[in-house]
Parts: sequence; structure tokens; C-alpha cells
Amino acid sequence: MRIFLAVSVVLIHAPLITGTWSPLDPVWMFQFSILPMFFALSGFLIGASAQRLAFSSFILNRGFRIMPALVVEIVLSALVLGPLVTSLDLASYFSDERFFRYFLSIVGLIQYELPGVFENAHYTRFLNGHEVGIVNGSLWTVPHEMFCYLIMSAIILLGLLKRPLLVLSFTILVVSGGIALQLTAPHPGRILDSLTYIFAQRGSARLIPAFLAGLLFYQFRHAIPLRWSLVAGCFVGLAAIQFIGTQDWIASVLVQAITTPMLAYITVFLGLTPLPRLGILNTGDYSYGIYLYSCPIQQTVNWLLPDIRSNAFNFITSLVLTALFAAFSWHFIEKPALKLRKSFSLRRPTHQDDKTLAVEPTPLTVPSREIA
Repeated sequence: MRIFLAVSVVLIHAPLITGTWSPLDPVWMFQFSILPMFFALSGFLIGASAQRLAFSSFILNRGFRIMPALVVEIVLSALVLGPLVTSLDLASYFSDERFFRYFLSIVGLIQYELPGVFENAHYTRFLNGHEVGIVNGSLWTVPHEMFCYLIMSAIILLGLLKRPLLVLSFTILVVSGGIALQLTAPHPGRILDSLTYIFAQRGSARLIPAFLAGLLFYQFRHAIPLRWSLVAGCFVGLAAIQFIGTQDWIASVLVQAITTPMLAYITVFLGLTPLPRLGILNTGDYSYGIYLYSCPIQQTVNWLLPDIRSNAFNFITSLVLTALFAAFSWHFIEKPALKLRKSFSLRRPTHQDDKTLAVEPTPLTVPSREIA
């Protein structure tokens, strides 16, 4: 499931990178759905992980799973990719403050620009009064992911993992607050503006509730029936919104509140359904690497071959290269980093820890008997 979502991100980015029209452009619901599904899946899996771990071990697990590959990607972009494609001389590149600022992305203060890199790209962002080429647009979700971990930490420390009704109440409060803030915007004062940014802007309003929805599906796993008929109903509901709505609806917190439970249900159901898998996918968890490395690789392919403005070419070529990077990342960065958790654990490792150390739980490894 995670591989499908990661590859879908590469597919969605292709027309942004090439600056051309895609047959998927009118299907805004598909583009709207991928990242909330990612976060719903994350909430479900992290809920399962937190259930069996002490808080200290949970924090270590999250850090060792997310940070090593993120650090490597940012360092490679700044120290290898940037010098190779920048329009500046190397002395100017390495002395530019934008080069140093780029490393702030490691702590969630995302920077999209490196000096002189991808200046003529189609995939740009308006920063500091001018358009700049985006090095890695996928990084925008990192602060939201970190914020979800903060929320999860509070849930663990407050003992709410075994009190799902309180988590449900909190989720309803977050969503209804976002709807109210969006409907009454703009607001005077920095406090309301900040709350509006967190709970009613496109990114936060889509991803944080999706994460909480995934967590709730895990907490209520014994009470939620998993049926193909309900999956079909969710698809019909999403198709109806696609048919009657417009792409502007993506920014509506109310629409997000309606679609998030449907997307979470589809994600959990498909994740827990035994589906055929390519044998090579059983050798590691490559989804994070695909998500993390794909955008700069797609930008580089477009930079090297600017006259080939084909979405299919960019997608296929970049996916092959990204898969190689993802495999390297898993086997030589992510998996070894996960093995280090045992050294930093605050409790004595058990035999079960050794069995599960190298691989994070995936939807297909969560026992199906846990779902009623």
C-alpha cells in the first residue's frame, strides 16, 4: 500500500516538473487523496507501534525511522546535486546564505531553494518576492509529520491510547475548530492567525486529521467492520464529490472532514487485505525512499533533458532512478539505522525485538485477527 502511495506521488509530480497538461489534472480527487491516505496509514501503524512500546522507545523508533534518510537526502542535495547543477560558480554557491539555510530542513524548517539550482524549472515556488526552482517539494509534509508525532506523544503521555472516545472527541474538536476558523477568516490578532494556519490551511487541515483518523481506526479496530461493500460506498462518495465539486474544494476544511474518514477506511481496508506483491518488494521497505528522493531526481531529469517534456518519460525514468536510490537508502541507511535502536533502548531488548528490529510494521504485517 505504501509503495502504491509513494509511486502515486511521483506520478502526480511529473506534470508539475515538466510544466505540461496531464490526463490526471481534471481528476483532482485522486491528487487530493494520496497524502491524506499516507498520513492515515501512518496514524494506523504508529497507533499499533505505540500500543506495544514505552514512550521512550516510541520516540527512538520514530527518530531512527525518519531522520537518517531525511538527513542524507538533504546533505546529498546540498553537497552533491546543488554543485553539479547550479548556475553559480562553486565559491558563490558555497558562500551563499541559501546554501546554509537549506540544512534547516533537517529540523522541519523546510527550505525549498538552493542558490542557482533549477532556476529555469517549471516547478517553482514564490519566495522572497521572486519565483525560485524547488529542489524537493516533497519535504513540505515533514513539519506536519513532526507535529503529528507531538500529538501522538501527548496522547501516549496522557494515557489516551486506551481511551479512544477522548481521542475521537479531540479529533472532532480539531476538525470543527478548523471549519469554524476557515468560515470566519480573516481574523484579527496573531493567535487566531496562527491557529488558522495550523488547523485550516490546506496542509495541516488535510494531514493532521488524516493521521488522527488512522489512529482512531486502530483504536476502534474491534468495532469497525471491514467489508468490500463499504469500500465501494466510500469510492462512490469520493466520485460524487469529484463530479459535483471543483479543484477549489481541496482547500475546504468541510470537504476534507467529509472525505478523510472515507480515505482512511479505504487505506486501512486495502492495507489489511492480502494482495499480490512483487517479490522484490519483500526485500525491504522502499516507500519512504521513493517519497523522499523522487522530487529532486525528477527535477534533475527535467534539467538534463529540458526538451523532452513528456510526463510519461519523466515518470518512468525518474521512478527507475528513484527505486535504485530507495533500495540503496533502505539497505545502507534506513535498515542499519533501525538496528541501532537496540543500542539506545532504555529497556533490555527481548527476543521479539530482535525479530522485528529491522522492519517497521506495515499494513500487511499487522495481524488480520486484530480487526473484527
